[in-house]
Amino acid sequence: MSHREETPALDAPIRAMAAERGASAELLGLALPRPGTDGPTTVALRLWGLLPAHPRGRPDPEALVAAARDLRALAAALGPGVVPPVHTVVGEFLPAEYPARRAPGRCEVCLPVVLRAAGRVPALAARLRARLAALGVPERR
Repeated sequence: MSHREETPALDAPIRAMAAERGASAELLGLALPRPGTDGPTTVALRLWGLLPAHPRGRPDPEALVAAARDLRALAAALGPGVVPPVHTVVGEFLPAEYPARRAPGRCEVCLPVVLRAAGRVPALAARLRARLAALGVPERR
């Protein structure tokens, strides 16, 4: 079985979790190295996920732990599917809640992520968008 045929099967649990979590991605920027240098190309983004509805005004601590775990799993799944390979740096999960854009009455949390590819890769953002789409994660605009 080729890597191309394997990837959808390996991605199925991530796609299911992303759908259940209402995950979305917000691309913040692309940084290309200067011509003639061997610096990395960098893409920064935020992964967003919905929290379960919480009637008491504050989410359960377990819900925040689960959201952090799920968003970290999604971040870990981004790099392996992008060509050329990228190094993924996951930021600190801060349990700040924001009113959800796509689900009124619910809150969402975010996880900052930076992906770095060796050398000059101008299409890295487009490749990352394709990877997000393959995982069923819509881009926020």
